[in-house]
Amino acid sequence: MPPPSKPAPAKKAAPQNPWTQRQARDPFVLKAKKEGYIARSAYKLVEMDDRYHLLKPGQRLLDLGAAPGGWCQVVLQRVRPQDTGGLLIALDLLEMAEFPGVRTLQGDIGDPAMVRQILDMLNGGRVDGILSDMAPNTSGHPDLDHLKIMALVEEALELAHDCLAAGGFFLVKIFQGSDAMPFKVELQKRFRQVDFVKPEASRRESREIYLLARDFTAPRLAV
Repeated sequence: MPPPSKPAPAKKAAPQNPWTQRQARDPFVLKAKKEGYIARSAYKLVEMDDRYHLLKPGQRLLDLGAAPGGWCQVVLQRVRPQDTGGLLIALDLLEMAEFPGVRTLQGDIGDPAMVRQILDMLNGGRVDGILSDMAPNTSGHPDLDHLKIMALVEEALELAHDCLAAGGFFLVKIFQGSDAMPFKVELQKRFRQVDFVKPEASRRESREIYLLARDFTAPRLAV
């Protein structure tokens, strides 16, 4: 009689990497899953809007660096463009999910053809606010990453001159670094109030911070 076969050794669970472990413990990740947000980043906008009351029903807004769509979800809840005659244009290099009531574009904000598409969607009008959670692919070198994100927000500010209405707001993510204060000074030439904002949902160890500029005074005249 053959000996009984030995049971197969139990497989050890693959060790989780630090990012996976952090995600599993992150209260905003868990809250997003529970409340139906596609990304924890939604709570950054929720907190900033609760504090500064940026989003209002019927607004026309532009969301830059919109993928995967967490900020779009917040805007849809608070602006309700489908019901109020508002508009939300979402742009990202990456493909993103379609949301009813959001007009999506895939491309580079630095591409003049993409800027032209945005302006065509506005049909001669302007937006009430520009939201930017854009960030470059990080290199691990803080100074280089800072310069890369500052190049993006400079492009966003250039677009603001063409499509942001007088009195509108401009909310952009940057990384802390040497150009942060000079960029704030540039915004102060174009907006009546400019503040640095670090929402609670932004991880404490992250170098990201937001610049919120309100009451735009320098729209470029259409030609």
